[in-house]
Amino acid sequence: MKTEEDILKIIEACKHVDSEMLESEEIEFKEFNSLTSLHGSKELAEEISAIANKRGGVLIVGIRDGSNVNNKQWASQLVGFELADTLEVEQRIKGKLKPLLDIKAQYLSLDGKHFLAIHIPTRRDTLVSTSSGKTCIRDGRSSRPMQPEEIRLAVSGLVNYDWTAEIMENLNESSLQLSSVQAAYDDYCGRKEYTKEQLPSTQAFLEAIGATTNGCLTKSGLLFLGKPQEISKWLGIYEYRFTWRDQVGELVHNEVWDENLWETIE
Repeated sequence: MKTEEDILKIIEACKHVDSEMLESEEIEFKEFNSLTSLHGSKELAEEISAIANKRGGVLIVGIRDGSNVNNKQWASQLVGFELADTLEVEQRIKGKLKPLLDIKAQYLSLDGKHFLAIHIPTRRDTLVSTSSGKTCIRDGRSSRPMQPEEIRLAVSGLVNYDWTAEIMENLNESSLQLSSVQAAYDDYCGRKEYTKEQLPSTQAFLEAIGATTNGCLTKSGLLFLGKPQEISKWLGIYEYRFTWRDQVGELVHNEVWDENLWETIE
């Protein structure tokens, strides 16, 4: 995901050169004159599908196509875009894609104008299509529909995606339940039969079990050791049920937990 600084540099560069020269497999510019035209654009969904199926990137709204500029007045390419609710923008665009793609909308300002950056991730487990069924791919600076043979080869190259390894950029260890972390740490050290001198730090323990990656909390770490309210907020509601019936089918035991996995297992 490109940083705000990266995107502002790209927009700034459009003052000096043809915007088409700055487009790539990861960067696309669009000019929409209103939110209505943005939400109603089938082309937008196709562009996002194409970028997602390549390697991900960013689509920047508010930049005019260089072919529509007279006398190389490149600064006129920066037309800007009206402000709107980014959550609504994201939901409208997600509704045009299948399956769900976790795009992020972000506004940036330059020289008194607003620009909308749509951050587009890639998915390694599936191809992304438009709601109308068109599957696209980025080909240099342009996007196009994929051919049947391309789709077949792309699907054969997909891998099972472990979503639990994803990093939770907004969270840190404060989202973990301390009692669960301590109990899991003690159990881990006991199984490893560490001496007092060999005991790892809590941070090293969390890294070893995949709860963090380079100090950043992962989804699996949150689900395994997190506070229930944090799990519900960031991952959704998870429930675990234990049901036991006797030989004649009578319900003997039925209990539901909605805590982290460690507490549930305990």
